[in-house]
Amino acid sequence: MKKNPESLIDRHYAAQNNLVIIPNTKNESNTLTKATENLYRYIDTFETLNTDLKNQVSTDLIHQLLIKIDNIIMNTPNIKFTSFCQYFLVYNLSQSLYPVIANKDRLPLLKDLIIGYIKNRHHIYKSLGYTPVIMQTMYDKKNKTRGIKIATQIQEIDIINIMTHLDEDDSLDMYYLIPDMFNKTLIQKIFDINNISISSEKLSQLPDIIIKIKKDYFLIEYQTMKKTGGGKEKKPKKN
Repeated sequence: MKKNPESLIDRHYAAQNNLVIIPNTKNESNTLTKATENLYRYIDTFETLNTDLKNQVSTDLIHQLLIKIDNIIMNTPNIKFTSFCQYFLVYNLSQSLYPVIANKDRLPLLKDLIIGYIKNRHHIYKSLGYTPVIMQTMYDKKNKTRGIKIATQIQEIDIINIMTHLDEDDSLDMYYLIPDMFNKTLIQKIFDINNISISSEKLSQLPDIIIKIKKDYFLIEYQTMKKTGGGKEKKPKKN
């Protein structure tokens, strides 16, 4: 590591600079910005129904509104970069955890999140002006996920990303997979084929990347440290 220190400007992240999730001008819109407009419009409607008309509307009407908001969150790519979804972190709730919560638990949770958001953030943001720029900013920050650098490096030696599909007998000689909530079933299949037992708790704490080369599997975690000093205290996790 001392002979090959991290570069302050990393070429392996450079390609991410071209990824834009918002329109190029304020007069344009896309699926994300349209969904975001609906999201905040529904939040306004929720406030009216739940506060001003609290004793005059049915619980079913509010329930239907929550379903609409939940549908936006569950089915709109990159919606997690909106101010509302980022607000989940205030309650120590990861956006990646929200989609895997059961429906019967998710909607009551969503209601509490909306009430808190309206009370603590919504009117401040409306006064200052909601803007798609924050979504792009958050995307630029969050898109430097663990796995991108090492994935770029192994792609350079022609190891493929299996992403969502695996042969029944796991016969590919070489591939890699970046674990996330969307491919847990695939990861479980890899473990099952190879008679590897893993608990659901461990499945939520997967490594940064899984690589197969011939008959060997490598489960890799890594850290990037660009500052000098302090690194000697960092030790590998024990599973």
